[in-house]
Amino acid sequence: MLIYDVPHLILRPPESDALLPNPGKGMSSYQRFNGDPLTTDGTWHDRGPLTFGSAQSAIGEPSPPDSFDNGDYPYCSIAYFRWYWADIEPEQGKYRWDVIDHVLAEGEKRGQMVHIGIMPLGGPKGTWAVYRNLEQGPGVPDWYAEVAETVPDAHCSGNLLPIWDSPEYLEHYGGCIRALGARYNGHPNLFAVDVSILDWWGEGGGVCGGEAFQAETDRLIDRYVDSFPDTHLISLINGYQMHAGTRKGCGFRGDSLGDVTMHEDNDPSRPMCWNHMYNYYPMQVAQADAAEAWRQAPVVMEAGWVPNYWRDAGFPIDWIIQQALKYHVSTVMLKSAPIPEEWQDKIESFLKRMGYRFVLRQMMVTQTLKPGDEFWYTMWIENIGVARIYLRYRLAFRLRQDDKSEIIVSAAQPETWLPGDAWLEEKLPLPASLAKGTVDVDVGIVDADTLVPKVRFANEGAHDDGWLPMTTLEVIE
Repeated sequence: MLIYDVPHLILRPPESDALLPNPGKGMSSYQRFNGDPLTTDGTWHDRGPLTFGSAQSAIGEPSPPDSFDNGDYPYCSIAYFRWYWADIEPEQGKYRWDVIDHVLAEGEKRGQMVHIGIMPLGGPKGTWAVYRNLEQGPGVPDWYAEVAETVPDAHCSGNLLPIWDSPEYLEHYGGCIRALGARYNGHPNLFAVDVSILDWWGEGGGVCGGEAFQAETDRLIDRYVDSFPDTHLISLINGYQMHAGTRKGCGFRGDSLGDVTMHEDNDPSRPMCWNHMYNYYPMQVAQADAAEAWRQAPVVMEAGWVPNYWRDAGFPIDWIIQQALKYHVSTVMLKSAPIPEEWQDKIESFLKRMGYRFVLRQMMVTQTLKPGDEFWYTMWIENIGVARIYLRYRLAFRLRQDDKSEIIVSAAQPETWLPGDAWLEEKLPLPASLAKGTVDVDVGIVDADTLVPKVRFANEGAHDDGWLPMTTLEVIE
């Protein structure tokens, strides 16, 4: 028997074009939270904060803003923080977990999941005009030189480098990653962890490129995979590490999104030059055979420079957006720098299309219900985004009668709803507590433990609590 063979209702809630604050997709803030001041001078800081609050107050004594509005930067569902190893493990075996604990807790208060990274060391002070104020990052922790061989960093005065392929580097930096995983793997507000490995900022470039250190790259990636079996890992789009990381279940981070520098020094009279969007992204994704990596873990992207620089350099924003969507991007970090006024609508449209976006196109349900019987429905959900959701939520129905409600949870798995169509048909047990009369039926995508809605459908009419009202049915004896 089909649902068409019994009295049923056909429900088609109107689609919404609203920008939805759904988790695990959209814009990321950088080294700050929703509501914190933006960076406005064209620079940013790769050294993550160790104090927080509008007055840089001590950990545990934050001074949150009155509003979580970001002004000329979109609301962010992700807060991205990264720190240097020397700051997180200033003494051997003694970690600044208080910093990361605070970030995870404060992120939840401000409606943000958290993406983190621990970089082994920093690079030199920026020399390009647009990098005019970028500071030199630290070398390895001071204590490391007492337990392992180091060499001076010729480009960073006073900094020491480890011997990258030494057992000591894997033991100690890898030990920090193992400790990080022991404390935070599977944390409910931790969205993802960067796979930082070698060299400046952990990017594994230059003389430390993965091609020269394949064995060490494999060992470090294995350390991350072993330490974070329940948290998404993000490899950098950089040579062998991307190939190795995506083979082991990682997503990837595209650094320097938007770099379409066509001529040296942006001077049309000079020869055409290398840039990330033409010479790096397509080559790296193709050579790593990573075009389908988005199916297993998120693709995230980070701006090269800041949006105002893109505009002033004449970079083509529509083409940059199209390229990012082609790679199935879920989140983008634009350095928490203001979006030019003339690009606000374009960025909002971009945010709607990246990641997942679920439209409930149609639901069919039997007209009457019997307590203790079955709730029989079919549903067509279309994911009009470019990726899947990477969080394990559940589809659920709320049945409301007067001041009482019951929630029944579907076996459907939203993380399997790829771009395109999902068709569901289920018969779910109804609670015996339903009383004769009418019952209001809502649908939502909920946290599996709390049964609180977490994801909003792109449909009009949702309640403030996230449930989408569908219909009123008759309960008969």
